[in-house]
Amino acid sequence: MKEKSSKNKKKKSLKSLKEEINTFIEKDDFNEIIEKSLEIINYYPKNIYGYSIYLKTVTKSYTSYLDDDKFKEAVKIYDLAMKNINKKEQLKLRDEFEEYQNDIKEVENLKKIKKEIISKYFLKNLYNNGISFINQSISTAKQYNADGKRIKNIYDFVRGLFFIFCLVFNLINRNYLLFITVPFGIYGFITIYSFFDMNFFKKGTFKTQQRKFNEILLQANEKINELKKEIVKIEENLNFLYEQKLNIILRIPESFFNSIKESVEQNEEAIANDISHKLSTNKINEFEEILKIQTILDGEEIKNKIKSDIKNEETELSKFITQKLDEKKHKQNEALFMKKVSFYNYIVLIILLFLSVFSLLIVVDNFYELNFVSFVASLVTAITSTITYNIFSGKHSSLGETFYDNLISTIFNATLIYDLFYLSITNELKFTYGFMQIPIIMTLIMIGFTMLISMLKYNNLFKRLRG
Repeated sequence: MKEKSSKNKKKKSLKSLKEEINTFIEKDDFNEIIEKSLEIINYYPKNIYGYSIYLKTVTKSYTSYLDDDKFKEAVKIYDLAMKNINKKEQLKLRDEFEEYQNDIKEVENLKKIKKEIISKYFLKNLYNNGISFINQSISTAKQYNADGKRIKNIYDFVRGLFFIFCLVFNLINRNYLLFITVPFGIYGFITIYSFFDMNFFKKGTFKTQQRKFNEILLQANEKINELKKEIVKIEENLNFLYEQKLNIILRIPESFFNSIKESVEQNEEAIANDISHKLSTNKINEFEEILKIQTILDGEEIKNKIKSDIKNEETELSKFITQKLDEKKHKQNEALFMKKVSFYNYIVLIILLFLSVFSLLIVVDNFYELNFVSFVASLVTAITSTITYNIFSGKHSSLGETFYDNLISTIFNATLIYDLFYLSITNELKFTYGFMQIPIIMTLIMIGFTMLISMLKYNNLFKRLRG
């Protein structure tokens, strides 16, 4: 059937085919025009008319922009014409089509320029984000960096002084309490030495650390300056590219504009921002796809650039922050094992405060059993000891542990001072009075206040470790 149909079509004269095409032209039936023109090309390849009418139809007399696939088909017909028609007709067709080809090339150039502009804007965003990232890292590093001004372990220093005072006082007023004051006095000397060693003797270590930290900041700022220089280059290049874009647009026929609105539109920065947003929100697949379509950049190269140049984890600044974050994470993990202060703890606090006040009133009413000077010295010591309790080096897995540890330390210190003063005044001290009655009395007086201070310190530590 096909051969028979082909023979029937071949029998049509060129004149009749032209008449059919004219009829379709009047009806604006472009599909039929194209089909008939291909028929003429097939059966009358030496005649320019089939080629000419086909090219004029698909290009709407060379006024309409063709996308890549359609333009390639048009070029094939044109090349076929150049092989078959005579030289005179070749010149005529070449003049028409090559001008159109140049217009198409200008559109392609416009698209390339647009991709370059979007690429530059994206890189500018990337470098600006890099600067922000480094500045943020610098700010974070400064928060973690020790300033060397804060005196550490002041509570331990006070405790050391207390034990040395007890030893000196006991040496002046010698008695059997030396078996307690001597070992604790030695401990006091060690504590004070550690305090001075940490805060003053090792200042050279701090200066070395500070010098290294300043070097880290200098490297980071040098990187920022490099990125800023790259941004300046990009901005200069963008001005040049926009001039090129404008010149190309002026050379493109206005009849093309409806078909190439996206290429003509000045929306390069918005597209680059969208690409940057997809990258920042970790939509990697969408990022790579739009980057490939809209820019001249390679997704893998960009990711490698970010990893090695923008957010390089191997820089000294990144390593410093990672180290400090690990330390912070360790503290936060420590906080996970700390129990929150419950409503029950507050009820207990109220009860213990009431017990302390009630006990103090009873002691005041029955003060004849106590020595005034010894009691005042003991009470001042107890209050000071409670306030200066070092929860960082003490127990803090629960409020109960902190309270018991603080209370034991407070009662021991208060009892020791009471006994030392009492012995120096009376030259006698009964075991049941000095080591049983006095600790019980001081416990009852101090238990509420110690619970209050322990709770405040515990809550403060809990917040700091969680933060």
